[in-house]
Parts: sequence; C-alpha cells; structure tokens
Amino acid sequence: MLGVKAWEKLYEAALGLEFLHERGVVHADLKGDNILIGEDGCAKLTDFGLSAVVSDGANSSTSPVGALRWKAPECMGTSGKPATFASDIFSLGMCIIEAITWELSVGTRAP
Repeated sequence: MLGVKAWEKLYEAALGLEFLHERGVVHADLKGDNILIGEDGCAKLTDFGLSAVVSDGANSSTSPVGALRWKAPECMGTSGKPATFASDIFSLGMCIIEAITWELSVGTRAP
C-alpha cells in the first residue's frame, strides 16, 4: 500500500499537469521516469521534448505521444491520434497504477 508521502507526490504531479493544461500545454510524455522529486521535496514534471502548446480552443497537439506503456489507447498504432489533455490524464493514471503495484499491470501494451 502506498504511504501518505507517495500519494502527496502523485497529487503534486497532478497539480503540475493541471498547471500545464491551464496554460494550453500538452505534456505528451508523462511517465514515472518524468516525475522527479526536487531538493525542496516537491514533485516536478520533466522531459518536455514532446510537449506542445495547443492552438486556441483545441485540446490536442500535433505532437506524437511518448512512451508506449503510458500511452492512451487512442494514441496507439500508426493511425494513433496526437496527444491531448485527456491522454495526459490517462498517462498520469498509468503512473498511479505503477506506483501502487510497482509494475504496469496492463502487460506490454503493444499497439
């Protein structure tokens, strides 16, 4: 079972994602390796290489989505859709599953 501190860090990561989304930024590569704990003890989102600012009124980027195991189903395969705010939330959910189980319970997640 996750301790209180781990839940706090996941909550901080969610707040970081909310901060990005409020500013029109899709992360597009959220995974456990991209959530770091800073010297101040707070969770920090990193690796913005695939991130993009979405156009006015849109909720998706033209950016590809990152790591396969954390990808939303709609972003899979050669005809996969671009990253969206919703796909970022899915990836955060996968991070939570990973933290709870210490593994990704969905297998290889092949497209």
